[in-house]
Amino acid sequence: MQLRLVFCCWLSIVTLWAATTDVLGQNLTPQSNLPHGRFLKDTAQVGQPVQYSLSFKHDKNIQVVFPDSSHDFAPFEFVRKAFFTTRSDSLQSMDSAVYTVTTFELDSLQNLSLPIYVLLPSGDSLAEWTDEDTLIIRNSVKIQENLIADTIFWQIKTEFNYIYWGIGATFLLILLLLANSFLGKPLNRAFKLLIMYQRHKAFHGSFDKLTNQILKNPSALGLEKAQTIWKKYIEKVDNIPYSTYTTREINQHLPDTKLKETLQAIDRYVYGGIQPNNIDEHLQRLLKQANAIYELKRSEIRKS
Repeated sequence: MQLRLVFCCWLSIVTLWAATTDVLGQNLTPQSNLPHGRFLKDTAQVGQPVQYSLSFKHDKNIQVVFPDSSHDFAPFEFVRKAFFTTRSDSLQSMDSAVYTVTTFELDSLQNLSLPIYVLLPSGDSLAEWTDEDTLIIRNSVKIQENLIADTIFWQIKTEFNYIYWGIGATFLLILLLLANSFLGKPLNRAFKLLIMYQRHKAFHGSFDKLTNQILKNPSALGLEKAQTIWKKYIEKVDNIPYSTYTTREINQHLPDTKLKETLQAIDRYVYGGIQPNNIDEHLQRLLKQANAIYELKRSEIRKS
């Protein structure tokens, strides 16, 4: 009986020691040595690539994994990654990498924090995050209005026949009142549809002409001009100030994934100099969206 009691006590001590050792093994991560991340410059322009340094000093026996291109760098976009050889001494190792990122958001202050994944003995991983570092964004787009009126008018005296004009205006007013009583809504609807058709036809002509010029000689300025014409047209049709909206705001009103990709590709070309491979496809996507908005508004007017 005593031998069994001693054996049970010994077994409990061994079990407790094994559990304690496993807990300690799960906490080998050096909490005092958190990863360090910072931008290598304080300010950048919209679309300009900027470097972000990430380093982690840890126990030599611990394996760590740095984030790659699949990680969400929002509000930044991943461009490339440069990884450096691990430096070790008898106790600790130092891993480091430099990420090149860019942003097309217009917020003046943008923050970034990245994780280091520590591989635990159990097979799981533990994420250790850096403190947030802030980058100041300068918007390089400047709008200048230098329109100066310098016109001299010469006043010409004319004689005005008030009687004839009064009779004519009265007769015209009566006709308009009668026409409005019987044909007010149909005439108003037909007039709106005619104005929309003429405006859509003019937009198509300008956009098609600019598209041909861009495809012959691609340029960021030409693509930006095409986007501006497109924004102003759908703004008149949809009665929403798209010309003042950013890509994110336009996508909130027009939630289309392909359209969002097109607008982001144009932003990268205009602000970052990254030319898309399929310019013709992006231009046709803008035209298709404009046609869809036009047809929707025509349908609404016909049903009103």
